[in-house]
Amino acid sequence: MEPPKYQRKWEELNRALERLKKFYQNYVQDGHDSFQGPKDFANNFFRISYELKEAIKKIDNISSTLPNTVEQFASSNPWVGLSLDITNQEKHISLNRSRTSKQIGTITSHVHIFDLNGKDRTELKIEIARKKEDCLEVAEQIVKAWKTFLIDRSLIS
Repeated sequence: MEPPKYQRKWEELNRALERLKKFYQNYVQDGHDSFQGPKDFANNFFRISYELKEAIKKIDNISSTLPNTVEQFASSNPWVGLSLDITNQEKHISLNRSRTSKQIGTITSHVHIFDLNGKDRTELKIEIARKKEDCLEVAEQIVKAWKTFLIDRSLIS
């Protein structure tokens, strides 16, 4: 039997985090993907966080207060709220209503050369409240927040 949608989204979110980590560990610019590939993976991660929230709200046979609880959590947790703001801004081009009240810029790639053979590494930064934040660090905090929420409600073990 297939697991519930929220569990599939939780697993997908963790896979997306692993893909981001791989970009940081050994992403090599080969000319085929330019800087868009890493940005796409980061945007995909934030989108999955949003979809996880929506899937939790639609769990069958669970407390009728869960949709409100997950919305309250999403609004009160700075990391999850940030992921939802990033997704909404990407979706709507601009953000009229923000959960975090923070101005969010675009994701940018930064390449660092590590050795004489020309191997490089891509870091992704996102501007939040006029400060460049590391996308991987933000993503790790988002997963940590969701994990706590899901464990506290016995939705995962």
